[in-house]
Order: sequence, then structure tokens, then C-alpha cells
Amino acid sequence: MATINQRTPADGRTRYWVKWRLGGTRSGAPQSEPFDTHADAHTFKLHVEAAGHHWPENWIRRQGWAQGWVPGHGWAKSDEDDEPEDEPVLFADFARELIDSMTGIEERTRADYHRELELHLIPHFGQVNLRDVTQLKPKDVRAWVNRLRTGTPDPTASYRTPNPSRGRRKEPGWLRKPLSPKFIHNLHGLLFSICAAAVREDPPVRPSNPAARTRLPRADNEADTEMCFLTREEFTLLRDSMHPDVRDMVEVFVRTGMRYSELTALQVRDVTFTPAIDPDGHQQVRGHLDVRRAWKRGPNNTFEVRTED
Repeated sequence: MATINQRTPADGRTRYWVKWRLGGTRSGAPQSEPFDTHADAHTFKLHVEAAGHHWPENWIRRQGWAQGWVPGHGWAKSDEDDEPEDEPVLFADFARELIDSMTGIEERTRADYHRELELHLIPHFGQVNLRDVTQLKPKDVRAWVNRLRTGTPDPTASYRTPNPSRGRRKEPGWLRKPLSPKFIHNLHGLLFSICAAAVREDPPVRPSNPAARTRLPRADNEADTEMCFLTREEFTLLRDSMHPDVRDMVEVFVRTGMRYSELTALQVRDVTFTPAIDPDGHQQVRGHLDVRRAWKRGPNNTFEVRTED
């Protein structure tokens, strides 16, 4: 909960400070904002609490509300502005052009962004006019995240497996299955990047990013998963139980940490043998591998060998 503290500095002028912690938690960073009157401080306190103990939208610290912004109503239109309104910027068009123009990413990544955009973002935000701040608000982003988390049941199919075998639960039929917290984080990151690009446009397409400060589902089960490491004896037992044709490959995996895509792309010229003498004076041969290339998935879902960056 936000609080109001009264202070009287050396000049004798009474001021009122609204104080709170970000997110309303004890670990949140402390925040404060001064006011000349108790009424103004109380009004701001209510806005802070309504924003979930974050800074209210379009509030400029130590200055007040952004020019033209009316809390609870949105941006006020100027009567003296007779120029025609800007052309709408549809989310679908802006997002597709943005992904096409991204630099520093592989074509496979670009294709993945387009697929996630078409499957999960455009069905919900495709026809939104990014210039109209009333069409895409933080609450709309929160509703979208909740829909991804809970999924969309199929009303025509009460259960996908009406008579499950022993030990299995009844699984409902879905129009859209619930997504994992990690995947929701990825999709929200894509939405955040698109809205942030709209804010950075020159001139800006919209004044703020509605995807900022969205509380996302926690991936508790993923974070609590511990890594499992084999002892030398356990690995030896595992290797010796495998087919002889794959034992050498498994040995290289364990000793080098190479990926499967890198190991299968090795060529004879990538292997170097160097004579060496061990501490007992015996001659040995040591091998050295140079990882120069790997199998990469292309935009059309095919694989090809490419040089490692």
C-alpha cells in the first residue's frame, strides 16, 4: 500500500510525499513523488495503487501527467488541430514488416518469428490500430497472456479421452491447448519487441508500450529441475551397453561437449593427431577436433551444413 508523508523543509513550505515499493512487495525498489497539496498527493496515491504499485501510465516524474493525457480517459484531442488524422497502422502489417527487416538473426529464426506471429499474435491483435492507444492497453495484454495460460476448451468435445486407461486423467478437448510458461515468455517477448519498435519509430507510432511490466506465469517446475551428472563408472556402464557402432560417438560427446549437429558435420580435415609423451615416458597420440561447421535448420524446415560463426 502507498503512503503519504508530510514534510516541512527549511523554507517552511509543507510538502506531501507519496511513497511505495514497486509491485507492492517488500523486495520492490522504494519509490516516491512530492506534491504541494494533500489532495494532489492522495489522488496520485490512488493511481499508484490502481497501477499495481507501479508508476501510473504516462506520468512524468517530478513533472506530472504527460501533456494531453487525461487519467481515466486517454489522450485529449486538440480542437485547433484541423489536419487529417494519420493513417491507421495495423498490428499485423507493422509486425510482419518489422520481422522482415530485422538484422543480425538467422533466416530460420526469422521464419520462427513469423510462425509464432501468425499462430498466436495476429489472431488476437492483427486488426489493432497501433496509433489508437485505446485499442491496445496493458489489460488487453494481460487478458491475452491469461488466455495462453488457460487455453481454449472445445465446447463440442467435453473430453478428448472419455475413458482413459488406469493412471491417466481425463483430458479435455481443446481448440487451443494451454501453453507452457516458457513459451508464453517467448511470445510475450515478441509482442514486447513489436510494441517497443512502434514506440521507437520516427515519428513514434504510439507513445508507450502496453506490454511493459506484464506479470508473466512462473516456470516453477522448469526452474526446480536439477541437472543430473553421471559418474565415470556410470558412463562406462552406459557406453558398454550400447551398440558398438555408436560407442565412439558417445565417447566424443562426453569428452568434448559437442552438439550432435556439430559432431555429424565433422570432416577428416577437422581431426588432428599430435604425438605426445606421458609422465611415464610412454609415447601417446592425442587428438584435436576443430569445430568449423554444423547442421542448421533452414526456413523451409530442411537441414544444410553451414560454417559456424
